[in-house]
Amino acid sequence: MISIRPIDWADYEFLYDLLKERTPEQTISFTMPTWDEHIKYIESGPYQEWYIILYDEEKIGNIYLGRDNSMGYFLKKEYIGKGYGTQAIKEMVKRNPRNYYIANINPDNKIGMRLVRDKFKGELVNQESYKISRENILNC
Repeated sequence: MISIRPIDWADYEFLYDLLKERTPEQTISFTMPTWDEHIKYIESGPYQEWYIILYDEEKIGNIYLGRDNSMGYFLKKEYIGKGYGTQAIKEMVKRNPRNYYIANINPDNKIGMRLVRDKFKGELVNQESYKISRENILNC
């Protein structure tokens, strides 16, 4: 069962380890930060909401909602393609109602593109951004 909970200081190392797993096609622009840069970034409060994704009680990823309605998530590689990202997005949307959300996806990220474009019926806004209605997320 998938659940989400707000991040806390005990998650900093897990989040850093997740960053190490990122591949170029999973991000739009990314440079691996130092540990100190990572801590500073988390403590700057970059997102309106930021959660750890749990499968049962195991940490498997993170998901965020930006102040501009942007959202993103990242799962450990062994959990990709099993529907857990979809479940986490639905849970976050239930907790944070908006009329729409923006997903920024690297066009080379085939799994992410399929989820946003095909499953959530996202509307292309520009080369890498999709606008998705709350209704489409909750009804898929």
